[in-house]
Amino acid sequence: MKIRTSIILIAFLFTSCAPQTTELVEPTPVSAAAANAFTNTNYAPQNRPDVRGLTGAVSAGHPLAAQTGLRILQEGGNATDAIIAMAGVLAVVRPHMNGIGGDAFGIFYAGDSREITALNATGRAGSVATPEFFAAAEVERVPGSGALSVSVPGAVAGWVDAHER
Repeated sequence: MKIRTSIILIAFLFTSCAPQTTELVEPTPVSAAAANAFTNTNYAPQNRPDVRGLTGAVSAGHPLAAQTGLRILQEGGNATDAIIAMAGVLAVVRPHMNGIGGDAFGIFYAGDSREITALNATGRAGSVATPEFFAAAEVERVPGSGALSVSVPGAVAGWVDAHER
Protein backbone atom coordinates (compact mmCIF):
# COMPACT_ATOMS: atom_id res chain seq x y z
CA MET A 1 0.00 0.00 0.00
CA LYS A 2 1.37 3.37 -0.90
CA ILE A 3 0.24 6.56 0.78
CA ARG A 4 -0.86 8.98 -1.94
CA THR A 5 0.00 12.14 -0.05
CA SER A 6 3.20 12.34 1.92
CA ILE A 7 2.02 14.12 5.04
CA ILE A 8 3.31 13.62 8.53
CA LEU A 9 1.46 14.98 11.52
CA ILE A 10 3.49 15.37 14.65
CA ALA A 11 1.39 15.79 17.76
CA PHE A 12 1.88 14.89 21.38
CA LEU A 13 -0.91 12.31 21.26
CA PHE A 14 0.58 10.44 18.35
CA THR A 15 4.29 10.05 19.07
CA SER A 16 6.15 6.90 20.01
CA CYS A 17 9.67 5.57 20.42
CA ALA A 18 9.10 1.93 19.46
CA PRO A 19 11.40 0.28 16.91
CA GLN A 20 10.32 0.30 13.27
CA THR A 21 9.09 -2.86 11.60
CA THR A 22 9.53 -3.52 7.91
CA GLU A 23 5.90 -3.64 6.75
CA LEU A 24 2.37 -2.78 7.70
CA VAL A 25 0.70 -5.82 9.18
CA GLU A 26 -2.89 -6.94 9.43
CA PRO A 27 -4.22 -5.78 12.80
CA THR A 28 -5.07 -8.35 15.40
CA PRO A 29 -8.56 -7.82 16.83
CA VAL A 30 -8.33 -6.39 20.31
CA SER A 31 -10.16 -8.23 23.06
CA ALA A 32 -12.36 -6.31 25.48
CA ALA A 33 -9.97 -7.22 28.32
CA ALA A 34 -6.96 -5.83 26.42
CA ALA A 35 -8.83 -2.66 25.49
CA ASN A 36 -9.97 -2.15 29.07
CA ALA A 37 -6.40 -2.57 30.31
CA PHE A 38 -5.68 0.87 28.83
CA THR A 39 -8.38 2.58 30.86
CA ASN A 40 -7.17 1.65 34.35
CA THR A 41 -5.32 4.05 36.61
CA ASN A 42 -2.00 2.21 36.16
CA TYR A 43 -1.82 3.07 32.45
CA ALA A 44 1.74 3.98 31.49
CA PRO A 45 1.92 6.49 28.60
CA GLN A 46 5.25 5.09 27.39
CA ASN A 47 3.34 1.95 26.35
CA ARG A 48 1.24 3.52 23.59
CA PRO A 49 0.25 0.95 21.01
CA ASP A 50 1.80 1.68 17.64
CA VAL A 51 2.17 0.11 14.23
CA ARG A 52 4.97 1.14 11.88
CA GLY A 53 6.06 0.23 8.41
CA LEU A 54 8.04 1.50 5.46
CA THR A 55 5.17 3.63 4.16
CA GLY A 56 3.37 4.70 7.31
CA ALA A 57 3.13 4.71 11.07
CA VAL A 58 0.43 5.20 13.66
CA SER A 59 0.55 5.57 17.40
CA ALA A 60 -2.24 6.32 19.84
CA GLY A 61 -3.13 6.11 23.49
CA HIS A 62 -5.42 3.12 23.00
CA PRO A 63 -5.09 -0.05 20.88
CA LEU A 64 -8.45 0.47 19.16
CA ALA A 65 -7.35 3.91 17.98
CA ALA A 66 -4.03 2.57 16.66
CA GLN A 67 -5.89 -0.25 14.92
CA THR A 68 -8.22 2.29 13.29
CA GLY A 69 -5.33 4.43 12.05
CA LEU A 70 -3.65 1.38 10.54
CA ARG A 71 -6.85 0.39 8.75
CA ILE A 72 -7.20 3.90 7.27
CA LEU A 73 -3.65 3.72 5.89
CA GLN A 74 -4.19 0.20 4.54
CA GLU A 75 -7.32 1.34 2.70
CA GLY A 76 -5.50 4.20 0.94
CA GLY A 77 -6.02 7.08 3.34
CA ASN A 78 -3.26 9.50 4.14
CA ALA A 79 -1.72 10.39 7.50
CA THR A 80 -4.22 13.19 8.11
CA ASP A 81 -7.14 10.80 7.51
CA ALA A 82 -5.61 8.36 10.00
CA ILE A 83 -5.02 11.04 12.64
CA ILE A 84 -8.60 12.32 12.42
CA ALA A 85 -10.02 8.79 12.64
CA MET A 86 -7.80 7.94 15.61
CA ALA A 87 -8.78 11.16 17.39
CA GLY A 88 -12.44 10.24 16.89
CA VAL A 89 -11.90 6.79 18.38
CA LEU A 90 -9.96 8.26 21.31
CA ALA A 91 -12.88 10.62 21.97
CA VAL A 92 -14.98 7.49 22.61
CA VAL A 93 -12.56 5.13 24.36
CA ARG A 94 -10.56 7.72 26.36
CA PRO A 95 -12.81 10.79 26.55
CA HIS A 96 -11.07 12.04 29.68
CA MET A 97 -7.85 12.45 27.67
CA ASN A 98 -9.01 13.38 24.15
CA GLY A 99 -12.37 14.53 22.95
CA ILE A 100 -14.47 16.76 20.81
CA GLY A 101 -14.74 19.26 23.65
CA GLY A 102 -11.06 20.17 23.54
CA ASP A 103 -8.51 21.74 21.24
CA ALA A 104 -6.17 20.31 18.60
CA PHE A 105 -2.64 21.16 17.52
CA GLY A 106 -0.38 19.74 14.84
CA ILE A 107 2.61 20.25 12.61
CA PHE A 108 2.33 19.00 9.03
CA TYR A 109 5.12 18.29 6.57
CA ALA A 110 4.25 17.77 2.91
CA GLY A 111 7.04 15.67 1.41
CA ASP A 112 6.34 16.61 -2.20
CA SER A 113 6.53 20.40 -1.63
CA ARG A 114 8.68 20.30 1.53
CA GLU A 115 6.17 22.70 3.06
CA ILE A 116 5.71 22.81 6.83
CA THR A 117 2.46 24.15 8.23
CA ALA A 118 1.06 24.31 11.72
CA LEU A 119 -2.46 23.81 12.99
CA ASN A 120 -3.64 25.73 16.03
CA ALA A 121 -7.24 24.73 16.65
CA THR A 122 -7.51 26.46 19.99
CA GLY A 123 -11.10 27.31 20.64
CA ARG A 124 -12.10 30.92 20.24
CA ALA A 125 -13.51 33.03 23.02
CA GLY A 126 -17.26 33.08 23.48
CA SER A 127 -19.16 35.84 21.69
CA VAL A 128 -19.74 37.86 24.87
CA ALA A 129 -16.12 37.61 26.06
CA THR A 130 -15.18 41.06 24.78
CA PRO A 131 -12.79 43.53 26.39
CA GLU A 132 -15.85 45.56 27.37
CA PHE A 133 -17.40 42.55 29.14
CA PHE A 134 -14.29 41.97 31.25
CA ALA A 135 -13.95 45.71 31.99
CA ALA A 136 -17.57 45.86 33.18
CA ALA A 137 -16.89 42.85 35.42
CA GLU A 138 -13.77 44.64 36.72
CA VAL A 139 -11.54 41.78 35.56
CA GLU A 140 -8.15 42.99 34.30
CA ARG A 141 -7.23 39.78 32.48
CA VAL A 142 -8.88 36.50 31.60
CA PRO A 143 -8.56 34.09 34.54
CA GLY A 144 -6.77 30.77 34.14
CA SER A 145 -9.68 28.78 35.58
CA GLY A 146 -13.39 29.10 36.25
CA ALA A 147 -16.36 30.07 34.12
CA LEU A 148 -14.69 33.19 32.67
CA SER A 149 -11.79 31.13 31.28
CA VAL A 150 -13.89 28.80 29.11
CA SER A 151 -13.46 28.85 25.32
CA VAL A 152 -15.43 27.29 22.50
CA PRO A 153 -13.88 23.86 21.73
CA GLY A 154 -11.74 23.87 18.59
CA ALA A 155 -10.92 20.17 18.02
CA VAL A 156 -13.63 19.32 15.50
CA ALA A 157 -13.06 22.54 13.52
CA GLY A 158 -9.35 21.66 13.51
CA TRP A 159 -10.08 18.19 12.15
CA VAL A 160 -12.14 19.77 9.36
CA ASP A 161 -9.41 22.32 8.57
CA ALA A 162 -6.72 19.61 8.48
CA HIS A 163 -8.85 17.39 6.23
CA GLU A 164 -9.66 20.21 3.81
CA ARG A 165 -6.00 21.23 3.53
